[in-house]
Amino acid sequence: MTRIASLCSASIIALCASTGLATRLLAASPNVVLVNQNNYPNKDSIYSDNFTTGSFSSYNSYAADDFVIPSGHKWKINEVDVTGVYGQGSAATSENVLFYKDNHSLPGTLVAECDNIKGLDSDGSFSISIPDTCKVSLRGGKTYWVSVVATISFGEWGWTTRIKQKRNPAVWENPDNTFGTGCRTWNTLAACF
Repeated sequence: MTRIASLCSASIIALCASTGLATRLLAASPNVVLVNQNNYPNKDSIYSDNFTTGSFSSYNSYAADDFVIPSGHKWKINEVDVTGVYGQGSAATSENVLFYKDNHSLPGTLVAECDNIKGLDSDGSFSISIPDTCKVSLRGGKTYWVSVVATISFGEWGWTTRIKQKRNPAVWENPDNTFGTGCRTWNTLAACF
């Protein structure tokens, strides 16, 4: 994997959704890109892994980045595209996508969790279609956080970061503190590394 970021700003991600906007827009394209941060890539990445092998589970870690839904809108998230890289070891067997409410510029209450989705994998960059069985419907006028976590048996997956920050800095946590960063709960990447 490329080295962990020391001072990175935001993660590379795109959210696709159907919106509660104009019927004309929905008829033309039911899925539109509503948040796109797949630009300004950094050479760094941040671990966001869920290990299936018990001996590695203390290395489970989670990265997240925020986005804002404009007032008066309601989004049903259909797809999450995330740019990432593999280090040594195996590829992801699936991905987990989690959405949180904002809590003072950090992820707060979990509002949706979509586990064990097998997205299209292009060398660690995922295009993850959210199944209908996982309802992700978010109201406007609010900030939310999204976390993408690779399910992996052995190895490393890292979420690529961006050079330019958009909104709040990306955050990370390693509940068992196996990396020794002190970030058992959400904190900015700069504070953790």
